Amino acid sequence: MRSTILTIVTICCAVTHLAAQQLYTDTFKLAEQPTTVVEDRWLLDMLSEQSEQIFIRDSLWRDSLLYDMEQQQVALQERLAEIEDSLIRLNDSIYRLRREQLARVEKAAEEEEVDSIQLMIDSISYSLMATKEHPYVPLSPRQVDNRADDLEQLKAQLRSLRTHWYREGNIMVQFSQNYSSPNWYSGGSPLGFSLLASFKGRLAYIKDKIAWESLIDWRNGISTTPSDSLRAYNITDDLIRIHSKFGYQIYKKLYASASVDFQTTQWNTWKSNTRELKSAFLTPIYFNLNIGLDYKPLPDLSIAIAPANYRMVYALHAHRRGVDVTAYGIAAGKELMQEFGSSVRVNWKYKIIREIALETEFYAYTNYRGIELDLEVNCDFIINRFLTAHVMLRPRYDSTKRKSGEPLPRVQFKDLVSIGFSHKFY
Repeated sequence: MRSTILTIVTICCAVTHLAAQQLYTDTFKLAEQPTTVVEDRWLLDMLSEQSEQIFIRDSLWRDSLLYDMEQQQVALQERLAEIEDSLIRLNDSIYRLRREQLARVEKAAEEEEVDSIQLMIDSISYSLMATKEHPYVPLSPRQVDNRADDLEQLKAQLRSLRTHWYREGNIMVQFSQNYSSPNWYSGGSPLGFSLLASFKGRLAYIKDKIAWESLIDWRNGISTTPSDSLRAYNITDDLIRIHSKFGYQIYKKLYASASVDFQTTQWNTWKSNTRELKSAFLTPIYFNLNIGLDYKPLPDLSIAIAPANYRMVYALHAHRRGVDVTAYGIAAGKELMQEFGSSVRVNWKYKIIREIALETEFYAYTNYRGIELDLEVNCDFIINRFLTAHVMLRPRYDSTKRKSGEPLPRVQFKDLVSIGFSHKFY
């Protein structure tokens, strides 16, 4: 069995060797056979044609691929543009919806406030009508007057919510008197009185981001002067003031504002026991133009900061009248003074209780050479609808008119206590 297997393997190896030798011989003979020029050219043409076909096929495939890529890029750009347009439209829609929602909320809040004010008006009106129709209703005359005042104020608030206009006015005539008998142990003036009349009006317009407010203040005070041998009376208060402020809301309670303030006098005033005029009609005239910011954290509190403040002081015919213009910061021999500085003005109204109303105005100004501080505090004690006691305190300090080498000025002070007629209307 073993010899048989060895015989078969030997035969297979011999056959394989003979086949390989014959294949080598055929290949060598084919390589040694001569070829003609025609066959070579035919082979070259065939190779060239095949190469050209391959190049054309590759070029067409490359061009097709590039074209497809360009088309895809154009399609992607168009899709990107569509997406950007959709985003813009979506943002516009969101902004419009937010604005409409805010408008609806504000309108709802305003209508709710209008309804609440209208309800209070109806309630007070009903109580007043009940008081007239049924005298046994337990309301004192003072309570009736108070409710009538509240009714007028609520009607003004309701009107301002509906029309965006608010107006307010106050007329006051105050009187004070003092008397000492000739044999009074500590001396004093035998008889003296003072009279103060004033009018203050306010007109405001508030809508959306616009806030405009104008104020007119007119005051006249007169008192007897027993110590003055040349005249029997003296002007204690003389003011005509117009203040107007425009604001545009830039952030919540912060406004960009510009204001104009005009002040002047209308009567002649003299120094005691002399014929030297201190002031006269339109002498002096104060004019201030302020540009800055106005912060209103509360409805009745305003803090106006004006980094740019233009001030002009003018004395009309001062030299002909003999008025000392240097007291107003005007150079001797001149009638006009102009300067630039910065200012801060704070206005605050506060009702301590219903019968006590406090109004404060603080003004600070600097021309970078000196400083002017002016604080005026007015407090009204309401007795009834037409009778009020009035207290005014006004400290003041001014070093803007100080010349080099002069001592520092002292604090000035003015106060007034009076009682009399007062009426507020809306």
